[in-house]
Amino acid sequence: MDETQQKLFISVAALLLLSQNSSDKPKKLSEFFLDKLGQSQDWTVFRVARQAARLGCHCVAADLFGNLTTKVASEHYYFWLSSLNEFCKAEQLFTEPSLKLFNLTQSLAEATQHYEKGIVALKAATTPTHQLQFQCEYTRLRCDMLHAFKLLITASASIRTCPPPAIAPAVAMSTGVDLQKCGRMALQMQNCHGKLRQLGSAYSALQQASFDADPKTLENLTVLQEICLLLAYIIDVLILSNPMYGGKSTGNLQDVLDLQSQTSAKSSSRVMQACLKVLQNTQEALQRAEGQSVSHLHSDCLFQACHTLLHVPIGYPRYFFHSLQSTAIKLAVSPTPRGVGEPIMVHVNTRLALKVEGVIQHGQKPGLFRKIKQVTLHVTSSITQRHSKSSEHSKQTEPSSNDLRQNVEPHNDFFSTQFLLQFGIAGTHQVNVETTVIDEEGTIWKTGPKLSLNIKAYDDTLYQRPQTSQPPPPPSSQAMPAAQRSLSTNR
Repeated sequence: MDETQQKLFISVAALLLLSQNSSDKPKKLSEFFLDKLGQSQDWTVFRVARQAARLGCHCVAADLFGNLTTKVASEHYYFWLSSLNEFCKAEQLFTEPSLKLFNLTQSLAEATQHYEKGIVALKAATTPTHQLQFQCEYTRLRCDMLHAFKLLITASASIRTCPPPAIAPAVAMSTGVDLQKCGRMALQMQNCHGKLRQLGSAYSALQQASFDADPKTLENLTVLQEICLLLAYIIDVLILSNPMYGGKSTGNLQDVLDLQSQTSAKSSSRVMQACLKVLQNTQEALQRAEGQSVSHLHSDCLFQACHTLLHVPIGYPRYFFHSLQSTAIKLAVSPTPRGVGEPIMVHVNTRLALKVEGVIQHGQKPGLFRKIKQVTLHVTSSITQRHSKSSEHSKQTEPSSNDLRQNVEPHNDFFSTQFLLQFGIAGTHQVNVETTVIDEEGTIWKTGPKLSLNIKAYDDTLYQRPQTSQPPPPPSSQAMPAAQRSLSTNR
């Protein structure tokens, strides 16, 4: 099978996968693909499995990746395929039509175990040339997200299984927090709310660090961030800011709506429809439970929201498997230390001229999705070890840290700039240089790299010994009395 036939087969396979994904009873296509391709088309099998994982057909992808694990000669490829197999097995648990509310907790526990096994195998697949930073961070956040789902369902079930104790009103009165009347469920909901907000921030940070990602990958990260913020908002309006307990809303619906407008303008995916359905069910639950304390109506709404969001398959983005654009920045800082690990010596009364130079390296398709317009260099310093005598001699007005930022436009993929740093306190200082880029649309990307230097500031006055009073010199012969001079002459 030549390259043209392989592309044609993958296109037909994608159509079959899409038809399977939209049907109520998904068909088993892995045996069909393996039977048609045979034993000598392993690369084509991998491409079909990769396409299945991107389209959300994790059942087919898990079987194909599992079949390929024993057909590679390198252990790195073996761990890479094993991790993909575990990840697809985890996602496969949520796409089954028989997934019900009562066995959702068990499915989440099994999926978390598969993800943990896959993350271990993925770390074993890393090499010095392929660090797999995006893949490790993406799967770690997805595992934490499933763990947050499990905590939320467990906390919602505790409303029925663990009612508040009789001492709960007294605890709420003593602490001044009326939500403590709900017992331990209040603390669990607060923990779930904080964890989901942190996951939303982590997905946003991962998106800012993915400069070479394609637009679909960025949209995938935005959707996952929206799911976390949406669940945090539902917890806030249903439990934490319940009017019966005098709560005030800390969630922001505008953040969720802004993310929805960004993603819905590009595509009308099933995830967006599920989010709109969850918002509608939440509004209806608020109307039915208006003026009531936390009850089974609120827990049922949380259960239904988790079930709706988990039942929608989320495919892996293209950037998870390969990148069409490659951009790297190499930095060089001067002055450099004389030896590895040695600090740079600077006097406290002088300033250090730190010169930062950089080169932008591109792959085969430079500027395919976005180009670098400006490079932002952020230089900070902090004292790590103060000299024992510096506190007695240093002035209070002398700065102990530096915080400088400068934007540089590269010319022919080269940029250079200088910073003047002052170290007014004797001791060891650490200087950090962080790089961010700005594209042509003004978007800030935290791509890195980051460098650090050790600076040792010294002061000569700290090492000078205090001058002591010397004994007077012996008297000269002219100043001696006449009797003493004659006595010395006779001798």
